[in-house]
Amino acid sequence: MFKEDISERVWEYIQSERYKKHAQIMLADINTAMENVKATDEATQIKGAKRLSYLSRCELGMGSLVLREWFCDEINRVELADMCCKESSSKVLSKLFSTLKFIHSRYIVHPMWEDYFFTLEKTKEDESNYIQWVLPIVEECHQASVSIDVQIEIAGIFAICRDSRAWDIFNEILPKKSAYCSWATLTFAKYAKYSITERQKIDMTRTLEKILEKVKNPSVQRCALEIKTTIAAV
Repeated sequence: MFKEDISERVWEYIQSERYKKHAQIMLADINTAMENVKATDEATQIKGAKRLSYLSRCELGMGSLVLREWFCDEINRVELADMCCKESSSKVLSKLFSTLKFIHSRYIVHPMWEDYFFTLEKTKEDESNYIQWVLPIVEECHQASVSIDVQIEIAGIFAICRDSRAWDIFNEILPKKSAYCSWATLTFAKYAKYSITERQKIDMTRTLEKILEKVKNPSVQRCALEIKTTIAAV
C-alpha cells in the first residue's frame, strides 16, 4: 500500500501501533486458516475454509485494510487459485468459492473504500484485476465439479464477471434446489442486466413458472416471483 493511494487519515492510522498489533492478529488468523485448508483431513480443511469465508465477509472498518491488502495481494491470490483448482472436496470448495465471491463485494467494490482512496479509479482498477484473476479459476472448476453447492457459488462469480454462463447455471440448479432462489434473488437484481441474453430470459422465466407451480414454500415463491420480475424488467 502506497501513501499516495490513500487519504492522510488512513495513512496515519496504519502507521499506528494499534493498527500494527491488529494486523498481526488478523494475519495470523488468515494464515492459520490457509494452513488448515492445506491439511490432509477434510474436517480440518472445512474448518479452515469456513474461517476464510468468514474473514472475507466480516464487519468492515479501517481495521479491515489488512484483510483487503491480503486478499488483493498477487502471491496470496495465486495460492488461493491453486487451492481451488486442486481441491476435490465439494464442502471445502464451496467455502473457498464463497470467499472469492465475498472478496469482490466486501473488499473491492464496497462503497466504504471510496472514503479511503482519493478516486474511484483505484476501485475500478482493483475490480478489473479481480475479474482477470477469478474468471479462469471458475472456468476450470465449472467443468470439473458437479456439486450443486459449488456450482451455485460459481454462478455467482460468473455473474459478478458479467459472464452470461451464470444464468444457464442458475436455470439448471434452481429446479433441483429451489431453496437457492433466495440466494439468487440479489444476484439477479444486481447483475442480470449486464449479461443475461434473450434466450436465457425466456428459459429462466419458464423455469421460475414451474417452480411457482410445484413449490409451495412462501419464501421460495416470493423469491421466484422477485427474480421473474427482475428478468422482465431487464
